[in-house]
Amino acid sequence: MTDTTAPRLRALRRTLRRVPGLVWLTEFFWNTPGSWLYQRPTSAWLGDDALVSQLPRAYRMFARYCSAQRGNPVGAESLLRFIIWVSRVARAQSVLRLDLQGRPVFVDLSDPRFLAIPWEIRAGLPRILKAFLRPGDTFVDVGANHGSFAVTAAQLVGPDGLVVAIEPQARLADLVRRSLELSGARFAVHNVACGDSTGTARLYVPRASSGLGGLHPAYSGLGRHHTVTVPLARLDDLLQPDRLPGRVFVKLDVEGSEARCLAGARNFLASVKPAILMEINPEALEAAGSSPAALAALLGEMGYDRYLGGADLDREYPLNAPLADSNIIALHHSRELGSLRAAGS
Repeated sequence: MTDTTAPRLRALRRTLRRVPGLVWLTEFFWNTPGSWLYQRPTSAWLGDDALVSQLPRAYRMFARYCSAQRGNPVGAESLLRFIIWVSRVARAQSVLRLDLQGRPVFVDLSDPRFLAIPWEIRAGLPRILKAFLRPGDTFVDVGANHGSFAVTAAQLVGPDGLVVAIEPQARLADLVRRSLELSGARFAVHNVACGDSTGTARLYVPRASSGLGGLHPAYSGLGRHHTVTVPLARLDDLLQPDRLPGRVFVKLDVEGSEARCLAGARNFLASVKPAILMEINPEALEAAGSSPAALAALLGEMGYDRYLGGADLDREYPLNAPLADSNIIALHHSRELGSLRAAGS
């Protein structure tokens, strides 16, 4: 694919999504931006009897339907949307406490994003976080959603560490707070969106997945969604470096607002120089008026000169290497990778 083809395809997708009725039809019969939630390995836990037995009856039936199919389950997305709709009509309780091998976490069953939580907590997150966190450290989770990262980090940093979770969706922020209250770690939860200014902002939350919620309608507001006004704050105002114990590791997942969030954290980043785990999403960045190259340039201005990438986030690249659609861990030039990884040994 050429350098000009990808932007043209993204522009075409945005145009098609604006055609009246087309969004509804495509989301009902074909993939939506949240379709990955129903695919393996994300949905593999639906075959785990110990976890599925904790679900309400309708969701247990959904799990059996999905696990009965060898490949990615056909029609799972439409089936779950129907179950969620029926549960809302019946005013059924949607908040559920899941026990994930002794690690309790609260999820919202009315949000399809809950499907990813067991997979995240039991699969890749512990390996990534163990490389950068040890007892007594600080983890900052910007865009916490249900709190998969925050809950996992809480177990790693322990009672002498600190977890700071930042989530603009009030319902999810409350779930993260309830989960962290059972973790035994010190924590703070901020129900705000992060940017380079203070005030309020409109948050666009797609029905397909709350994880796609963001401040930019050209990305988060194209499909079926709802909007809500949320407080807007700078990380520099939320975080006081002298009150953050141990090493600091940051996760940043804000659906295109990465550059503005970093710009509002200049003092914090200059003081702490944390490793930063972030998602590089060209489409979301473009909707925010930015780009992967602009984001890399901003990180460079702040002293970051390389990143970890690849499928397992274990290959080191210079920051001037092209940033593809993937996750990376940005590293400050003053931090030796060996000493950072030793923190989790």
